[in-house]
Amino acid sequence: MKRLILIIAILLMPLCSLAQQEVPAVRIVGEGGQPIEVKSIGGMIRVSAKDYLYSIARGDVAGRYPMHKFGFNADIGTTEEVLWSRGNTPFPYPTVAQICSVFSDDNDDASTDTGARTIQIYGLDTNYADQNETLTLNGTTRVLTANSYVRIFRGIVRSAGTSGYNEGTISIKAATDSVICEVAAEQNQTLLSLWTVPANHTAYITNIWSTSANSKNVYLYLYVRPYGEVFQNKFTVTLLDCCFYHAFRMPLKIDSKSDIEIRAKSFVGSGVMTAGFDLWYEEN
Repeated sequence: MKRLILIIAILLMPLCSLAQQEVPAVRIVGEGGQPIEVKSIGGMIRVSAKDYLYSIARGDVAGRYPMHKFGFNADIGTTEEVLWSRGNTPFPYPTVAQICSVFSDDNDDASTDTGARTIQIYGLDTNYADQNETLTLNGTTRVLTANSYVRIFRGIVRSAGTSGYNEGTISIKAATDSVICEVAAEQNQTLLSLWTVPANHTAYITNIWSTSANSKNVYLYLYVRPYGEVFQNKFTVTLLDCCFYHAFRMPLKIDSKSDIEIRAKSFVGSGVMTAGFDLWYEEN
């Protein structure tokens, strides 16, 4: 028996010696050899059992960003129109980055006791990189942006007087004097169903939706313009005085610097429509 115990002890000695040695850290790297960050809680690897899109919305997935776009058109006609608050006015895409001006057609300024006071605008610079800034309104007097923009796709009123909203229509104009965004009176945010993918990013559209208050057939289109190309129809549906929602089982991949927009047209007459889409975009 003593001999058996001695033999077992001898066999276990290497294992005990190994257990006493310092175990090297484990590194996780991507295909290019770059280290992948792994977060931990209490010494344990952090994982998420939540829905992937929900995790992106929470900011739990590094390098992934959510985007929700929505627009409104009060008078869809019989020719294709972008879903934005300026109705049948074609949306002007600047070809170069420009200093823009912001103003209201009413008493929206920093000294007012009622209307909007400040607005934050979001867009892309000359290199198609994300940028934003907050401007103090000065009523009908134009206020210039500090940055140049090749795209502006959102404006949000950040502060206001006692009314709690912009009392007039706030326009954002390019140097060419074309309105590239507007905040309709009392809305506090642009209603613009279009967006451009930033440089060095790829977007994935997850769904598209619309409502139509038109007793005639309405055609809804999702268009994408890859950088340097022309707009291409990626999705079409016909509506008749109804609500519509479509989730893409396979998200639509949209490349860097591509323009995305929703258009619609009425078969006969005119009507009111809203539409939008959701996506996430990630670093290449």
